[in-house]
Amino acid sequence: MRYLTVCIGYGLDSNSNPYRYSNINVLNFTLEKLVHPPVVPSLAFVENVITMTCDTAGAEIWYRIGTSGAFTQYDQPIEISQDVTVQAYSKLNGHVSETATQSFIYDDGIEEPVITCDGEYVEINCATSGAEIWYRIGTSGQFTEYESPFEINATVTVQAYSRLDAKQSETVSESCTFIPITLADPSIRCDENLVIITCSTARTTIYYRLNQVGDFRTYEEPIEISADTFVEAYSTYKNQTSNTVS
Repeated sequence: MRYLTVCIGYGLDSNSNPYRYSNINVLNFTLEKLVHPPVVPSLAFVENVITMTCDTAGAEIWYRIGTSGAFTQYDQPIEISQDVTVQAYSKLNGHVSETATQSFIYDDGIEEPVITCDGEYVEINCATSGAEIWYRIGTSGQFTEYESPFEINATVTVQAYSRLDAKQSETVSESCTFIPITLADPSIRCDENLVIITCSTARTTIYYRLNQVGDFRTYEEPIEISADTFVEAYSTYKNQTSNTVS
């Protein structure tokens, strides 16, 4: 770009005669447009798919899977099948943004199993419908398919994973402390002519009889009564027998 400057002045020469003078200069300037680098790209993750956006209009996004190797221009969402770390930057007119680094955890769609222990029995459940559960006692050896709660007689580590079709969850571990169960007495209540007997100790067998007549029988379901009735009951667990309550 050029600018023209004109300077006009008046003065007196050595004989005191007035005169006018002028000076013309041409100045050349080079103007450079101030350019800011593009904004760092944003990475989003939904249902194992990574999408990338940049708030700088017209900017390209370049990315790579991992922290080494060449970058590739982003042009469509990226679906992953394992845990990954992604690096990405934006580029516009030769200017690049800072590099963003973000890790993503692959979701296999299967819930991890949950291991619980009441002191003598270990139970394993999975919230994913139809999933198999495989477990082992200890941290080495073969896994066995879980079918029902199993008994322990010492403190152990239980490991388990869930499996559905070709997908498998992470393996979880739980330390199960052996605590001998103390048998509780049963509880008797009456609800609208039904006698209901329960015991807070899991996996117990409850026995009862009515009006002190005959032998005790195994309790299986609420007992219907039509008159005032005297009920006795006790519970058993392994080699333990509770007090008889009435």
